[in-house]
Amino acid sequence: MSDRDWSSDVCSSDLVTLEDGSQITLAPNSAMNVSFEKGRRFVELVKGKALFDVFENKQRPFVVHTDQLNVTVLGTSFEVQSAYASEASSVAVRHGKVRVEGTGKAGIASGVQILRSGDWVSRAPDGQATLGTRKVDQIAMWQNNMLLAQNTSLKEVIAELDHYFTGKIVVAGEAFGREPVTGVYQLNDTEAALSAISASHGAEIYRVSPWLIVVLEG
Repeated sequence: MSDRDWSSDVCSSDLVTLEDGSQITLAPNSAMNVSFEKGRRFVELVKGKALFDVFENKQRPFVVHTDQLNVTVLGTSFEVQSAYASEASSVAVRHGKVRVEGTGKAGIASGVQILRSGDWVSRAPDGQATLGTRKVDQIAMWQNNMLLAQNTSLKEVIAELDHYFTGKIVVAGEAFGREPVTGVYQLNDTEAALSAISASHGAEIYRVSPWLIVVLEG
């Protein structure tokens, strides 16, 4: 058995090659635990998100676990996002096939979905699942320092930008944080992304210090 922990630095992604040849790209500010046993390969995505390219081995299943989801690989490339403090965990498949089920924790239903290329599912802390499809080239766009928001809450968009900022970006106001945002943003150019959000949503950007930015409703 082999056990190991990995984490990625803020503002940079890390490529990890496992002992079986599978590769995992950790997004900035992400962390995972890896445990390989004779009959199972197990990855716990502790926080953040990761893109998995997995070698299929039916005798040694590859399972990715978050607080809300268990993902069993059926030979594929896919993205998993662990829940933020109050948001959903999600899975999106680039190619191949995965089996996704709820963890069953705290009353969360463990219903099973089979996802194929372009499919995605998110599961909220209360167990509610949302399914959909998207173009495969829109999955894990963070690998190219791009963020695609499609009716995504402002809070989630700012949380993504925060991973690439050497400090802290926060949204002031719970209701304002729920405002839907649609657009494409450059993750490694925080100033440009915030300026675009300011222009499209009337937000005010207040720089408290070089290490703290507050986004306010205009």
